[in-house]
Amino acid sequence: MDFARAIRHRTGTKGCRDQVSGLRPLTEQLLRPGAWTYTLLSPFRTIAGIAAACEGDWISAEEHHLCAVRQTDTAPYRHRYPAALEWYARMLPDRRAEGDEKKARQLLRNAIAAQP
Repeated sequence: MDFARAIRHRTGTKGCRDQVSGLRPLTEQLLRPGAWTYTLLSPFRTIAGIAAACEGDWISAEEHHLCAVRQTDTAPYRHRYPAALEWYARMLPDRRAEGDEKKARQLLRNAIAAQP
């Protein structure tokens, strides 16, 4: 199971947020030298955002997700843009800030519209 698939599996499994948040130091370490994609050109920032959200660090999680959205929107290969939007949208209801649910719905609509 690759890194992203493992994280997707863990975030979907009740009680595994601690395990995913434990991956945060690794994600941050991978970002320091400037790496931003792994297999299939998926952004490390999305993974870092998921790990930060699992820790409850909503500021860092949002920063990582927004960076992933920008990166995938401006890259010449935009196939991961909808997924970056979806993962950002998935974080918002967990954060529970005012307006997050409405924003998440709009992000999901945008992700659907951006599908190739």
